[in-house]
Amino acid sequence: MTHLLPHAKTPEILVCRLAERRKRGKKHQLESRGREGRSVVVHDSMRWTHRSVVVVWLAWAALYGLWVWQLFARTLQPCCAWLLSIALVEFAAVMVVLCTGFFRVVRGPRRLGAVTWVLAAALPILLIVAHAGYGFWAVQTRSHPLTFRLRILSPGGEALCDAEARWRYPSWIEGNRVVMIGDPAETSEEAAAAMDRHVERMEVILGSRASTAE
Repeated sequence: MTHLLPHAKTPEILVCRLAERRKRGKKHQLESRGREGRSVVVHDSMRWTHRSVVVVWLAWAALYGLWVWQLFARTLQPCCAWLLSIALVEFAAVMVVLCTGFFRVVRGPRRLGAVTWVLAAALPILLIVAHAGYGFWAVQTRSHPLTFRLRILSPGGEALCDAEARWRYPSWIEGNRVVMIGDPAETSEEAAAAMDRHVERMEVILGSRASTAE
């Protein structure tokens, strides 16, 4: 014959008490989060700001790294796709920082921290603008030697010219030696073939092979 002890608990009682403990634990957790809810919301809202600032600086480093690589690789007329892609990523990241940062400045709290992150995101843009302004001023005055600070800007300027050419002249016909650029009514495969034959004749006369020109 089986006897139950006075303090023995059946499985149903154990399950009920376990469920009650879980409810009390969740309630205590919600109360503690309620006391710290304001700081948690601030941390979540500033998370995108912090990540966007990192993206801005990475895009800045990628841009100058691209220019240095193209300069030492002696790339002939760099394509505008890389420059525009990096610029688009940097612009989007800066806009995220500005929106979230100014929202935190207006609403609070931690306004000083938000201003600091906004300035940190604006610094790479100011550096690029200042560098480009220095290059433009040096080209206009023509009184400065061609130093590395000026030479590193040449791939960026050539990429911008490539973007302008693709915008103004949508017709690009590639030949064996040349690339015909112009309006669709003015360029044709016959003109590109004629220019290829002309370049080939000049190669025979000069005795050297010409690189692809535009």
